Amino acid sequence: MELIFLNANHEIVGWVDSFIEILWIERYDEPGEFKLVCSPTPHLLSIILNSIYVSISGVPRYLDTKMRIETIRIEPGQTGIHTETGNVLTVSGRSLESMLKQRIVWYNTLLISQFQLAIFKLLDENIITPTDPDRILISNIRYDTNLDERLLDMYTFVHLQGEYVSEVITSLCRTNGLGWSLLWDYTEKEYVFKLQIGVDRSYNQTDTPTIAFTTELENLLNPIYEESGIPERNVCCVVLSNIDDTQTIVSVGDSIGLERKEMFLRASLDMTEEEIGGSHREEALKGKGINALMDNPYHKFFDGEADATMYEYGRDYGLGDIIQTADSYGHEKAIRITEMIFSQNSEGIRSYPRFKDLVPFYSSTIPPES
Repeated sequence: MELIFLNANHEIVGWVDSFIEILWIERYDEPGEFKLVCSPTPHLLSIILNSIYVSISGVPRYLDTKMRIETIRIEPGQTGIHTETGNVLTVSGRSLESMLKQRIVWYNTLLISQFQLAIFKLLDENIITPTDPDRILISNIRYDTNLDERLLDMYTFVHLQGEYVSEVITSLCRTNGLGWSLLWDYTEKEYVFKLQIGVDRSYNQTDTPTIAFTTELENLLNPIYEESGIPERNVCCVVLSNIDDTQTIVSVGDSIGLERKEMFLRASLDMTEEEIGGSHREEALKGKGINALMDNPYHKFFDGEADATMYEYGRDYGLGDIIQTADSYGHEKAIRITEMIFSQNSEGIRSYPRFKDLVPFYSSTIPPES
């Protein structure tokens, strides 16, 4: 395993293949991160200080994810860590997707459209071609349309202002089981944004071969299972106070009886009735209620370290895919792969996926009214 350091044009500045530790994490629906720990030699420091981006080689991958250098730290070595100088250099950062956190949703924005078009509008207005030219993030960035029919049938209703663009995209994608990436196109010399959608490889389908990490197959190590209804809220009362002292009240969720756990959200839209329209107004409020419920889910946690030797990352499964997990106590669960972790230290090289529970699917498949 080695790290490749790149300049602003993504040209190679140098390699690092001698180190104490490398940690490289690629993620499905939010920026990934990396960390390099090594001895701070003059040659290595020269490479790092003349670099902006980092890539990795020597591990199986299918997306050419790159990271940005954000922090460089030199400190005295800890007990048990021996370097030539006695000091330790740590270089860390996040993947290219983190660049989108440098911009906020500047104006009152109502997204009522096909999901992918809504995300593209968000990028146009705040990243690519904002009205204020000072807000252009980078000049060479584009988005590519994902033609997957599942994604083309998704619609969104959301009101925004002031949120970080990257966090909005992550939140909307998680609501719909989607991921996103920002990759470098070497041919066109452009950054390319694209939405991703994983493949269901669980027991719940028959279209693709099943991928399972279970204690019976001995490829799920140290499994942890936990579920709790303590934090759960499953019905949200969303209230908007109107200018004429009336209220618009919408409800999200349909549980009843003892299973019903209510919460209250006082919302604001900062838009006039004419700007938003009656039916769209309620949909925007429902979107705020959905986000509130997603912050208070029924807690069902299934985790463990997957032994990745049985399946090959990038061939048998990828980020966002839904796979099957099961422990020795009869707990079976379809779960999404949201991280791929690569690490190397004195104990050797390790690579394994990490999982997250599937979130409730809230996206509308009904086009908004014209």
